[in-house]
Amino acid sequence: MGKKKQKTKKDKASAGSSSKKLTTTRDPVKTTTMVLRSATKRAAAEKLRTKVESGELGLDDTGELVPTERRKKKAPAKPKAAPVRKTTARQRRPRVVAPPSDPDTHGLGGNARANQAFRDLVAAEPTHVITPENYLTELAASLSQNRPISFVVNIILPAKDSGDIVAVVDAIMDGAVGMDTRVAFVFGINARTAQAAELSEAWKAAETAIAGHRLPIAVLKDTFSVSKFPYGTMRNNVLQSKATADVTKALYGKGSHPYISVQDFDTASREVPSGVHVFNYFASKLAGVDPLNPWQRIPIRPLMVSGGYRLGEGTTLPEGEGAMTEDELTTHVSEDMLTREKLSEVHPLLPYSPEPNLYIDGTLLLAGGKQLAFGDGGAEFGALSKILNSRYTAELAKMGTTPPIVELEESSEVDMAEDAPPSESSTTTTTTPTTTMPNDEMALEVSETEPLTGPVPLDSYIGDPPDRSETGPDLELVPTLIKPPVRTTESFFDPTVDTDVLQDLDKTEQRSFVQGFAETVRHPVRGVPFLTDFIDGSIETDLTRIAAALETGWSEKQEAYSKHKLAQTHVPPAKAAGRIFAVRDTAEGTSLTTYGTRRVSDPVGIKMVEPPPEDEESVSEDMEAEPERDWDDVRPMKVNTDGMRLTSRDTTQVWAPPTKALKTMVGATPFLGTKVPGERGKGEPGKKYDRLSGAVSGELARPFSRIYTGIPPSQTALSLHTVALSNPTRSTIRKLEQLSGAISGSVAEGSVYDAVGKALGKNADGLRKGVIGTATAQLKQEDKSTSLSSQPLTTFLVKTPMSDGDLTVALAQHRTWVVPLPGPSRSTTSEFLTGDTERARNAYGMAMRLLANHLKCAIHVYGSDGSGPVAYAPLDFGDGATRDPVSITDRVTIDDDGQERHFYTRR
Repeated sequence: MGKKKQKTKKDKASAGSSSKKLTTTRDPVKTTTMVLRSATKRAAAEKLRTKVESGELGLDDTGELVPTERRKKKAPAKPKAAPVRKTTARQRRPRVVAPPSDPDTHGLGGNARANQAFRDLVAAEPTHVITPENYLTELAASLSQNRPISFVVNIILPAKDSGDIVAVVDAIMDGAVGMDTRVAFVFGINARTAQAAELSEAWKAAETAIAGHRLPIAVLKDTFSVSKFPYGTMRNNVLQSKATADVTKALYGKGSHPYISVQDFDTASREVPSGVHVFNYFASKLAGVDPLNPWQRIPIRPLMVSGGYRLGEGTTLPEGEGAMTEDELTTHVSEDMLTREKLSEVHPLLPYSPEPNLYIDGTLLLAGGKQLAFGDGGAEFGALSKILNSRYTAELAKMGTTPPIVELEESSEVDMAEDAPPSESSTTTTTTPTTTMPNDEMALEVSETEPLTGPVPLDSYIGDPPDRSETGPDLELVPTLIKPPVRTTESFFDPTVDTDVLQDLDKTEQRSFVQGFAETVRHPVRGVPFLTDFIDGSIETDLTRIAAALETGWSEKQEAYSKHKLAQTHVPPAKAAGRIFAVRDTAEGTSLTTYGTRRVSDPVGIKMVEPPPEDEESVSEDMEAEPERDWDDVRPMKVNTDGMRLTSRDTTQVWAPPTKALKTMVGATPFLGTKVPGERGKGEPGKKYDRLSGAVSGELARPFSRIYTGIPPSQTALSLHTVALSNPTRSTIRKLEQLSGAISGSVAEGSVYDAVGKALGKNADGLRKGVIGTATAQLKQEDKSTSLSSQPLTTFLVKTPMSDGDLTVALAQHRTWVVPLPGPSRSTTSEFLTGDTERARNAYGMAMRLLANHLKCAIHVYGSDGSGPVAYAPLDFGDGATRDPVSITDRVTIDDDGQERHFYTRR
């Protein structure tokens, strides 16, 4: 048998040069057919070549071979149809089947019913009307009048829960002050197609239940037929419904500024951590009464407002081996919210804004433009964020050329009941502006407009202004509007026309002004286009699903949870990286997690623009004068079929890491296309594409081409550097490194370092350096772990809120410690903010305990009267307290400004 195998192998090995003979022997029919076909093709090709050489055949205009006499007569070929892109299961839109048609009883569509309060509100004669034509003018008027904020609540729910609608409405409104005339509800009841009959019964029962409610409520019904519940599609059916549009229009018509409030269907408290109802909290911030900035009175009207979430009473904790506690889940969620807060500094739309606490400017539904829509399926906010940024980009470009002109007139009545209870009928006197919007022809002739300025009237606020012993000066509502330029020619605004010299300096100033708004994510009228408040604006919600996901990360070996398993967490930078890139393939080669551990120090000496080429003949004698910028080469960048923008010369990174490996990790080089167009996310082969998503980087229309809202392509690496360092562990390391490099002076007499140094005979400056070094080293060690249980210092920072200023003062101790207290007498320019006392004491306590870690002993602090001691033990890392405690005395005084001053001495 073995010999037979050996012979077969030998035969096969020697048959390489005679494979045709071997094949013929095995399959003569097949081989003969192949030979005949080959010979036929060669003969046909030879025949065609002969006819072309003789002139019998030639190429027509479409590139096809035809007889010469028909070349001029051949009709052009029909254009080939665009290739049909295959739709994967991931891309397929959920199929939503409309339920059986019902009579349009209430004028809201056949699938909608509303109670009498809703119908009365919609039927009321409006005193304010907003249209696509007067939209920006009305926006400016809303701000100048500081119209009260109203809310249209959108909620989706399964048919089986429809009996709880009234209970949910009452729970949502519990604690809201003066909001009964400024809140309406639209519920979307849904079920599978097979359950359409049960859905209709639940819908009719809900209509009966809401009939006598004092608040405007509408109920819709929708069915779906996909296996996985299509969250985004169901939310869109409510958001884009006639009921939502009509009630939004009605609330605006009554004199308020409506926001769509997207919420979950539950009875959890809607109070923010301070105890204020979330509606009142955000209404006050938008009205200019910001508890965190009480000296400012500048109304804002963002396109989007977003708060965070925290553990709610309805949360069910998993009962697995880890036996998760409320404290563990709360700490993990808090770390996530702190990370999102930091990411919002890069761009407010970069972190995922949770739908249970999301607010969208309702006037966008009435202003035309791209329709607002959530993404299909889960992660609904991803698609919505791109639309919101595009709307902001379009508004900014429009405001740059044709801003509304607002002239303040005598005060008049606004017929919107403010914070009065439903039984009262009160009005608020405000200043009503006359607004006009220059059309394109007018804008070409007007050189500048009057700025929208003036202090916000005290009587235009919702309710009473906060009680302040000292109120800062009223600031201008909008300091300046973009001025339409003097357009002596239109060539500058046409990128296809070359100009040798910039003819009007105002045009350069205009571009700079618009660019300033775009890259700092500001708006000339709205103030801020997007407002995120994940910590102070958080509400309770059911986190059962979040807890269940974290439970899957339990490790028996480490006896801890992996924080990476927390649903929707932003702590690992991969989530934010996925949102900052245009399509997934453009993230190829980047690794922010690895970059965060191998990174270089923070960027310094960044140049935002390339210096102009030096021209010796044009050098001015005044060496401080900047050369005039020539904009004759301004070109809008093209966009390919996948939505990625072809890179251009202005995408040269203003900063990038020094090594090639780090540059790749942080996305400093454009993505190189590898596939033919039409294949999702690949791009044309060999072409370079910018990586950024439209949610964080949108190019303005001309004449502002190559100006981007949010992150310009040239700052990709710089932005991703910050993203990689955004979680509490890495962001604190970054602060400590900056602090260590910035400290130059000695510690202050009376500081803790000074007192402890004298007690132990140690150098106070050396103690400071040692404490900062100890904290930095510990955090770098913790950064290697994915579990909070092995990150004691990170956990302390998450649980113990403090500001960057408090952290700096506590560790630097360049002056003695001061704890701000609320009081009537303040001679300083700063104002006391809610939480200042707690944040300062938290930071000072942390510094004490870090010093204890560094010295490996507890610090005992006695009062000047001998009371105490208060013991500060080392934080739970390192060797702990292996030495005897050191004792110091704290001499506390209250100064004339009402502040608590601490002066420490050795005991």
